[in-house]
Amino acid sequence: MIPVSFLVALFTASRQVLFMQAPLIAVLLYIRYLRNKPTHRKVIFIIISICVCAFFVSDLLDIYSNSYLYTRSSENVKDDIRRYLMEDAFKVGLDNFLLVLELVVIA
Repeated sequence: MIPVSFLVALFTASRQVLFMQAPLIAVLLYIRYLRNKPTHRKVIFIIISICVCAFFVSDLLDIYSNSYLYTRSSENVKDDIRRYLMEDAFKVGLDNFLLVLELVVIA
């Protein structure tokens, strides 16, 4: 399931998914495999995990550098289309200020 979620984050170019899932996966792995284990097993598991990650890091970096997520992360924030959408939304909100106030009061 971990590789699938990583690939979904790359294909959807979602930075939040990628950054949120790393700590979540670490916590879930700890709960499943390490919570009630002795300390020496925890150390062995962590060492093996680090070795496996080091073995696959070049492949993962290659996949990341050829993904749309990389190009989206490296572009300037001023070039992002969502910035213009947000500016337009603020203009519409300011043009219809009374309607916005009514919606806030109702909610």
